[in-house]
Amino acid sequence: FLVSFNAKIEGRTTASVWDFGDGTIVSNQPFASHAWIQPGIYKVILTAFNDSFPDGVSASQIVEVSGTVYYVDQLSVNPVFPYTKWATAARTIQEAIDAGAVPGRLILVTNGVYDCGGMSVVGAMTNRVALTDPAVLASVNGPAVTLIVGAPGPNGTNGDGAIRCGYIGAGALLSGFTLTNGHTRANTSGSQDDQICGGAIWCEYGGAVSNCVITGNAADRVLGAG
Repeated sequence: FLVSFNAKIEGRTTASVWDFGDGTIVSNQPFASHAWIQPGIYKVILTAFNDSFPDGVSASQIVEVSGTVYYVDQLSVNPVFPYTKWATAARTIQEAIDAGAVPGRLILVTNGVYDCGGMSVVGAMTNRVALTDPAVLASVNGPAVTLIVGAPGPNGTNGDGAIRCGYIGAGALLSGFTLTNGHTRANTSGSQDDQICGGAIWCEYGGAVSNCVITGNAADRVLGAG
């Protein structure tokens, strides 16, 4: 949700800068609004400059952004629903996704090879992970150490029983994973494009993927592997 800010600066200024504490900088705006993606405590700093104060004069305000975080650890020794602590983290990503329904929630995944679990969204096409509502699925340490792994069908390639790495719905974000070995169904089953394309990811309009490595996937439709 957007938070609105109002700059109250006495005297003439040559410039002013908002720093929202998450890498976002806005210059020369008397009114500013900002929304943070992840929960946390952020220090918002407003700095004004003029000839008398070339280094600027600053004021700050602490903003606490709260929100439910669901945790995933492949090696969790005590998974307990709804997985809101590392000590009770889910072992599969889909379990943690399904544990909540609040828009904008964060599903945080630690290092591991995630090759279990899944969900069908369209037809019989299974996805290892499926974000069907606005949520953020992110790894702790990036794609080098956090893998989402699909699977071929029983015939060893695309076809019934294959598993795509991920489905990303409108408003959802997937960030910081390697997506590999994903496969799709085969067109011989009468499947539509959303079941025979995107062995790694099927991303609906309005969904997003960032900071991911997509490698070693397959799809029934030509050029549809990634």
